[in-house]
Amino acid sequence: MNLKNGLTAAAAAALLSGMCLGQTTTTLYLIKSENFDILSQAEVSAGVPNPDNTFWIGHSPTSISYGKGRLFISGIFNGAAFPLDGADADGDTVTNETTPFQVSIVKVNDILTVRTFSTVPGSRVSVPSSRGYVGMDYAPNVGATVRGLVATYDPGSGGTNLLSRYNVDLTGAGVRAAPVPDLFTGFRAGSAGPAWDFGPTGLGVDYAPSGALDGNPDGPVVPIIDFGNRGPYGTDPTTLNPGVGATLYELGVNNGPRLAPDTEGQLLWRDLAVDRRNGNFAARSDNTVTFCTRNADGTTTRVDLSPADPTTERIVPILGSFVIGQNITIMSGYEPAGVGDLLAWNDRSSGAVGQAFASVVKFNKTNRTPATDSGAPVAVTFLNPDNTPATFPASSGLYDFHWDSTTQILFVLDSSNRNVYFLSAEQPRTCCLSTGVCSLLNPTACASADVGGTVGAPGSTCAANPCSQTSGACCNDTACTIATAAACTGVFVGSGTTCDFVGNPVTCCKANFNQAGGVTVQDIFDFLAAYFTNLPSADINASGTVTVQDIFDFLSLYFAGCP
Repeated sequence: MNLKNGLTAAAAAALLSGMCLGQTTTTLYLIKSENFDILSQAEVSAGVPNPDNTFWIGHSPTSISYGKGRLFISGIFNGAAFPLDGADADGDTVTNETTPFQVSIVKVNDILTVRTFSTVPGSRVSVPSSRGYVGMDYAPNVGATVRGLVATYDPGSGGTNLLSRYNVDLTGAGVRAAPVPDLFTGFRAGSAGPAWDFGPTGLGVDYAPSGALDGNPDGPVVPIIDFGNRGPYGTDPTTLNPGVGATLYELGVNNGPRLAPDTEGQLLWRDLAVDRRNGNFAARSDNTVTFCTRNADGTTTRVDLSPADPTTERIVPILGSFVIGQNITIMSGYEPAGVGDLLAWNDRSSGAVGQAFASVVKFNKTNRTPATDSGAPVAVTFLNPDNTPATFPASSGLYDFHWDSTTQILFVLDSSNRNVYFLSAEQPRTCCLSTGVCSLLNPTACASADVGGTVGAPGSTCAANPCSQTSGACCNDTACTIATAAACTGVFVGSGTTCDFVGNPVTCCKANFNQAGGVTVQDIFDFLAAYFTNLPSADINASGTVTVQDIFDFLSLYFAGCP
């Protein structure tokens, strides 16, 4: 690996005198702040829609990822009291006791507009024997090729980490894109990451497990990095087994990437990010920041980021920190002129409460044009949509980040306050959906496939809804009426949708499972077929998982019939 060791005397002198090389500025608008207390409730209280904690992620949210309009959020069990079971989750008729709860990864659907919750199927794991999920990354399926959400599960001190993958992309009427199982595989303790890596060209990595490499990209791999190792360890994206790492992707073997030379000691890795376009790496260890560019042969070159420690070429606020929750993302394709790609990370040398957002959340440039600009800190002005200064509550410094170049939004998870902040360099304005709903979004997100809205004029707001109101089907239980989205007191199906014609009620009636010929015995057979193949459409009670309770709930609906 080619390392550039040291700075020029002038650069070092500038650093020592407190001067910042190539410092620049940018503005980030706080589009909105979403609170997720409901996913970490310590007790059941009035108005909480998940009394059995179906969507419980643990006491503290720790990691997020985003894709196709959905925010994935997970957390950890931190040793505090369990939630109360509230609605008799364990069937013993007692509703005020603690129960052996499980933590799940929660999928927040339509997070940019009107959010709804569902549990990622297969993601529920028992606590307190383990901690929970500590890292995630998402890549969309391509045709029948399943990529999905990869996640690292922390079993606690000394245990074997679990690396898992979930097929979260659905097509049609809730049908999985491919009938592959959700995967778990044991891995090493202390694993950081994971991430999807599409290689130096963004087309994939040559990773034949047999070792017979042919020079053609086979697709992405899933790298993680564990304590004590100097490079990421790649896993087979189909099985998540470590065969790829054994033959290609570990410690520079066969041109695999490395993050640290053999002489470096800070190897308590906490997070890993990979640029989907060019395979560049960013990583955290001991609260330091490492950035490596990817070479055409798959190796990496450590980039001098104008660090506080020129020997290790890392941005090093404090050495030797064993504090958890140090995270990073690469803001690739960040578009404001004169800024370029950024690293977003949290300077967390302690877990003390009362840390200010602006002093913990840091941004650095990654480009080297000019060379003195690379790694320069970027001063950010945080504004509300109306250009007034944005404020954030103090925290313990535990933030996680996800940058989505498609929507140009930086999602920031504030673990202490259970908030997710949506930040963009574009000033938000109205975004009119086809349902007539008005959302305040940045223009790029509004026009993207994740939302598909109509962008309003600069300075426009949703205070008085400017979006045209068209009618559609409105469901109140099984009753269907035609109304506008604003007037619908139940679930608005969509503009232009209609109630069912006589003889085949489907719009608001789940008992008509196959949506053909009204409610007949065939609906029972079709439901059971979906149930035994674990299709999401069999989740009749919308609990997030297909369980035997769905059978009882479907039969109740079936015998009640449709209007």
